[in-house]
Amino acid sequence: GSVWGLLRQMPMWRQYQLGSRWERAPLETKAEYISEARRSSEALKALEERGVTSAGFESFYAELLAAVYPVLELEMAVMQVIIPVFKALDTARVKGRTAQEREEADALCGGFEEDPLMQMNMQMYDLAHLLPPSVWAEYGEEGLPALTGRILANVAGRKSDLPAPFVGAWVSFMREYGWDGADQLFVSSPRYADSPHLLVSKLRHNSSGGISNPADILKERVANRRRVMRAQEERGGRGSGGLFARCAGANLEKRNLHLDHLMWIRNAPKLRMARVTAAFRSALLAAQADLLAAGRLEAEG
Repeated sequence: GSVWGLLRQMPMWRQYQLGSRWERAPLETKAEYISEARRSSEALKALEERGVTSAGFESFYAELLAAVYPVLELEMAVMQVIIPVFKALDTARVKGRTAQEREEADALCGGFEEDPLMQMNMQMYDLAHLLPPSVWAEYGEEGLPALTGRILANVAGRKSDLPAPFVGAWVSFMREYGWDGADQLFVSSPRYADSPHLLVSKLRHNSSGGISNPADILKERVANRRRVMRAQEERGGRGSGGLFARCAGANLEKRNLHLDHLMWIRNAPKLRMARVTAAFRSALLAAQADLLAAGRLEAEG
């Protein structure tokens, strides 16, 4: 099985029906989606904790895919609604005939509060700033492995020389996002959970004075997007020219509803499959550790 193999199993008619449901009843379908996403996350967590059975790795991967299939099906269907909106706005942002059209399109392309990627970035920033500046100053770039060891020692209870709020937030972040890392869709790619120095490196970057708080950025972008949405609704699409001249009345309100409630889902499928891939990687690493301990494997990798 593979990601693309899973996507190919989704019948086109079923996808069309789900896409029509998103279009027709976005708020009701969103509620269904959130419930399904919660169920999927719980199912994945149970599989991660259980690990591979005697049925083997192929069976385990099939179970992981089955756990996310219903919610992934909904996520792929909503793309029928939000991708055309985003493409139209992106085109207007770059090629709009007036500065106003380009600026408004740019404002409408961002500021989505429920975006899971933005939620992760905000939690990472907050975690970085729970560690005192004096601790960051103590460790340069070359000292990050030592800092990682110190953090892990505090998490394990062998030391208690870091603030308890930071240690608790670290544990929570790892529980929620330990599956993340670079090149998340590759099984060979390290994750925060098995390579915590990667997270420490990102935290150090977030702790520097040149990085703005993503929560502040999001708040500003949300306010800017909604200001533009209100302005366009008030003038009914008149006077903005180009794209927005064709988006009047109910169509404009419908588009804004999609921006407010659906556009944030666009990053969810990749993150969900990243978690599936991480769960499979974790199982492989556990098997590798067992083989090394039994003397049946000479080295890692």
